[in-house]
Amino acid sequence: MRLRPVGRLLFVVGLLATGLGMIGARPSTSPGTTSSFDHPVSITSDGTHVWVADYSNDSVTELKAQTGAVIETIKLGKSTPYGPSAISSNGGRVWVASRSGVAVSELNATTGKLIQTLPASTKPGHALDLAVYGSRLWVASFDPASVREFNAGTGALIRSLSARKYKELAKLTYVAADASHVWVLGPPLTELSESTGVPIREIGGGASHLFDLPRAMSDDGIHVWVANFKSDSVVEINARTGAVVRVIQGPKHHLTRMFSLPVAIASDRVHVWVTNIGNDSVTELNARTGALIKVLKGAQFGFHLPYGISSDGVHVWIANDTGNSVTELNARTGALVRVIR
Repeated sequence: MRLRPVGRLLFVVGLLATGLGMIGARPSTSPGTTSSFDHPVSITSDGTHVWVADYSNDSVTELKAQTGAVIETIKLGKSTPYGPSAISSNGGRVWVASRSGVAVSELNATTGKLIQTLPASTKPGHALDLAVYGSRLWVASFDPASVREFNAGTGALIRSLSARKYKELAKLTYVAADASHVWVLGPPLTELSESTGVPIREIGGGASHLFDLPRAMSDDGIHVWVANFKSDSVVEINARTGAVVRVIQGPKHHLTRMFSLPVAIASDRVHVWVTNIGNDSVTELNARTGALIKVLKGAQFGFHLPYGISSDGVHVWIANDTGNSVTELNARTGALVRVIR
């Protein structure tokens, strides 16, 4: 789920106490210039390009992964209070989900041109999440709770999977995928067959307290990582067996806290990266052991409500919502590379 900045803060306090338009001329920002981000909330990288979804001005900013230089800013349509909230790319295509409508925009990653819009939900104005792997695209909506599977090459709808049995908890819906698995998080966490869409198993359902208001999920093909917003923890699950490997939770004191209201998570199989909006920090974990490597925090990183995160194994990219910036880290060392504004 993606909420507007003020809405998100009110949401935190509460916890603790239509279609898209055609793209305009390319480019609207000259190549190599700095960008003016407007509440970036989601980000993805294919190793060559970085794509940033700007929530408040209905646009996507394309960056060059090697240098961080702005290639262009792509307007998605008329400005609305509910802009792009999720973005994913497989290198050839970029998909952008927006809370303002019922469709997902498909862009050409080389030209930035709009290819088509895909029906994502039957109701407008509801949060969406999406995941792409190979030739398949999965789009999740939380009301009605469902997942739609598309052919990523043609945009043809393959199947629509209802999640009625999740009831009210399914209104927080996220999706992740790898070559063999598709995961839908309500809770519970449900594994679907990549080939048929049939549910294989459920994890953490019923009276289980494994998931505590989960807000993000990442699947690296070996493990599935789930960030629990309310309990400040990360759950690691074996992607092959569905077994819970561990629940990672550090000290609760605000000065030594490992996680603080985590909202996004990304794994490159070597490291796991978690953004924390509670204290404007990013937590780095060892993907093999789950051990804490470091908590990155400080003015030099430019973290201001760090919301979206993506790692391609070389770079880590963080979208800073209220900071209107993107922070780039070295994925091997965690060192700061640059802050892009």
